Amino acid sequence: MRATYEDRGHVTVPAVLDRATRSAAHEHLATLPGGALRAAPIETDPFFGAVAADPRLVGIAAEVLGGAVEAFACTYVVKPPRVGLPALWHQDGEPWRDRLGGAAATTLWIALDPSTVENGCLRVIPSSHRLPLQPLRPNTEVASIFGVELDPALVDEAAALDVVLDPGDVSVHHPNLVHGSGPNRSDRPRVALAVRYRALG
Repeated sequence: MRATYEDRGHVTVPAVLDRATRSAAHEHLATLPGGALRAAPIETDPFFGAVAADPRLVGIAAEVLGGAVEAFACTYVVKPPRVGLPALWHQDGEPWRDRLGGAAATTLWIALDPSTVENGCLRVIPSSHRLPLQPLRPNTEVASIFGVELDPALVDEAAALDVVLDPGDVSVHHPNLVHGSGPNRSDRPRVALAVRYRALG
């Protein structure tokens, strides 16, 4: 797993979270305010704290980062049927730069629903994690989840890979990986939980 992650900046791990955990996540999501992005501090949210400490997830993060890790953020990404917005091309790491102080980090993106091309699955540019972190710029012309994007001149869309996932699968990606997702054009929701980990020591 780690060799693939280091080479491509991305790896998929199937069947990580069981149905009961996914159902609990859906129930927890309903208690949080917000729209496409819903979050709460891990330190004060018992469900997020428990999920972030789940040994199945911690083990994956520890393997790709090469040692002990701790979670620093959890966020649901919600795309309702027919109206779910895209995420424009971006790198996760730029907004974390000051917070992490140079520590290595990774995102575990957990599918809570089927994630398909039709409902706006993740799209990644394999091996794009070799690109240094770039500033993200506002884009007010295209409605999107984050409202920002990477300079399109830096994105090789011809190399993009659709990351189709079953519920419980985990997409692991490097903070420098260029990735995004399309809109939800289907009649099915697409909900994911992103758990972010940083290396300790």
